[in-house]
Amino acid sequence: MQGLIRRTLILAALALAALLAVACNQGGDERCPGSATVSARYWTMFGHDAQHTRRSPVSGPSKPQVKWRFDTGELIYSSPAVAPDGTIYIGSCDDNLYAVNPDGSEKWRFATGGDIYSSPAVGPDGTVYFGSRDKNIYALNPDGTKRWEYATGACVDSSAAIGPDGAVYIASDDGRVYAFHPNGDLKWIFRTEWEVSSTPVLAPDGTVYAAGKDKKLYALNPDGTLKWFYDAGGIINSSPAIGCDGTVYFGDKDGVVHAVSPEGKEKWAFAAERTVISSPALGDDGTIYIGSADQKLYALSPEGQELWAYKTVGTYGINSSPAVDCDGVIYFGSNNDYFYALKPDGTTKWRFKTGAWNDSSPALGPDGTVYFGNYNGSLYAIGD
Repeated sequence: MQGLIRRTLILAALALAALLAVACNQGGDERCPGSATVSARYWTMFGHDAQHTRRSPVSGPSKPQVKWRFDTGELIYSSPAVAPDGTIYIGSCDDNLYAVNPDGSEKWRFATGGDIYSSPAVGPDGTVYFGSRDKNIYALNPDGTKRWEYATGACVDSSAAIGPDGAVYIASDDGRVYAFHPNGDLKWIFRTEWEVSSTPVLAPDGTVYAAGKDKKLYALNPDGTLKWFYDAGGIINSSPAIGCDGTVYFGDKDGVVHAVSPEGKEKWAFAAERTVISSPALGDDGTIYIGSADQKLYALSPEGQELWAYKTVGTYGINSSPAVDCDGVIYFGSNNDYFYALKPDGTTKWRFKTGAWNDSSPALGPDGTVYFGNYNGSLYAIGD
């Protein structure tokens, strides 16, 4: 009898441990649609998901161990995306989009006619979408062959966002926001008053948010018509993120972080010391993490109060957009040659010297590996 009781207790403990593991590895916030799904394990677009929470349901590395380094030979501004099959996609200023195997070997490359600042996005069927400074938007099959391309009137630095139905949203420096069906047919075009290099973001109700250098945040209906706009007062390069209550967060070049309600009203504005190009990441508890040219990563409460500010080494700022893992650890690069991991209280967990500027924003793989590129032309894989 004692043996049976002991066995039962062991099985119960194992079951509890499994449940806790699932909570971390597949969890997320039930208030945010899709955050607790298996697909949330995959960082398939800039910002991780269509709301740009930049929050992963897996735990990142405990120390900065380089698993491998893939060299493109030119600067990398682009941020990586990770497909469900483990392939890592990233663009380079050598005009190529690269597909890299999970072991760091090259799978294929696709040549465009210009530098690639845009970060790739992977659709539900494995199609890879991205823009190039050759003024084209591309869709590639998973084997690297071209599925379709669309010519815009200007450079495409914006990254693609993909909706639940597979629709693709991307902007260009001609001031237009584009929506495509997965087969390349155009759904609609919305024209702003100036360049748009930030990435569109999608709310669960179908609203599309886009921000540009005309200093405005636009809210668009699912059919591409204007819902409302919010005048931030400063040029916007930061890509918006949407909180669980529908609040839209972004920064501007005047150094202000904005929180805007789903109705287009300002909830609050927080002033950093210098320009904010970094895009925000959102913690499970609603904390907003964002970098600034003042060399600081800020943690702000949902009410806009500063919780802490982490000062990086050196004199240059933070353009990289942070990522948050299951344990609340924040990962980001700086333009002082370091890549950082911070604990949720704002203290250093670890830092890693790359020897070059790190504008590229990190993505977490399903096993917790952190991927990012930098100015030395390398894609790094950091893991335990």
